Amino acid sequence: MIPHRTCEISPLLVFKAIHQSGVNSVHVSDVEGCLSPEIGFRYNLISGGDDQALSCLTFELSVSTLSSEFDNMTLEIKNSITELGVAKNLIHSNQDKKKNYWIRFLNHDRAPSAHSSAVKGVWTDGSWVFSTGLDQRVRCWRLQEEGKLIEYAYLVISVPEPEALDAKLCGRNKYQIAVAGRGMQMLEFSEFSGISDITQTKMII
Repeated sequence: MIPHRTCEISPLLVFKAIHQSGVNSVHVSDVEGCLSPEIGFRYNLISGGDDQALSCLTFELSVSTLSSEFDNMTLEIKNSITELGVAKNLIHSNQDKKKNYWIRFLNHDRAPSAHSSAVKGVWTDGSWVFSTGLDQRVRCWRLQEEGKLIEYAYLVISVPEPEALDAKLCGRNKYQIAVAGRGMQMLEFSEFSGISDITQTKMII
């Protein structure tokens, strides 16, 4: 009989104080037009939690040749616990055959009171962020190049206990947003007319 083996996956980095309690929703999107296959790609990771906060972590993934300058540093930081301030410009390499995969954490921003109750759903495309929570609000955030969250508009919705949110780009800076909980509500958002362009289009119970 072959003995059972337990495989453990260790984290590359552990960031402290991203959220103060449970994380309810996470969404990752690439940043359009940033970098290239030869240099790398940039991503934004959005999360929402029971602490009513939104968090945005910006990082880059790339493939390059490992230089001796970083050899010792990458060994030292592997599986370390690191504060976000220290993690800026941090580079890690994992050698796979002739390719070196690098990850660099660039920026972190946090909206500590994004909602007045637990955040239950988040979505981003790298330009805009939509979030919903138990306060029955859908909030729209503009995501700046440096990864900073700026609130743009919000709408009180009719869905009790919203638990999930998804969105779809359907034109130039025009989005359709679906919120689901005890029922579902469809919204439309357009940048050009501001908050008045967030409107209810459909309600299903």
